[in-house]
Amino acid sequence: MEKADEKLTEKTTLVTNFADVAFGIGENYTFMWGAGVLTGGKWETSLEYDSKTFNPKHNYLGGHSLFFVLGHHGFGFETLLGYRTNSIKAEFEEINSSDDIGKTGKDFTYESNIISLTTSQVQLGIGFTF
Repeated sequence: MEKADEKLTEKTTLVTNFADVAFGIGENYTFMWGAGVLTGGKWETSLEYDSKTFNPKHNYLGGHSLFFVLGHHGFGFETLLGYRTNSIKAEFEEINSSDDIGKTGKDFTYESNIISLTTSQVQLGIGFTF
């Protein structure tokens, strides 16, 4: 995610890891559903204003996910079709001092110091049944 105007450039990189619990039923045709929680990840934000760089401190990174998968097993193969949605919330410390951004002489604040993302994925798979 990158945002820029005349003098301010913001770049955020977010990598997440989820731990899932799933329940499944069926034999030839299967249905699996589950949920997950964000167990770790990496979040980096950098702000550049008038060629001065500032990296805000991160307070919080959390989230959860929901998913389901439909499957068909037969003739030594299995096919899968699924859907997953992830909700991610990240928060960083608000800054309001020009000292924090390299003595540019300018103060700035964000409308919100919270980033909320929702992602969706369609999952397709084919494999051997064993």
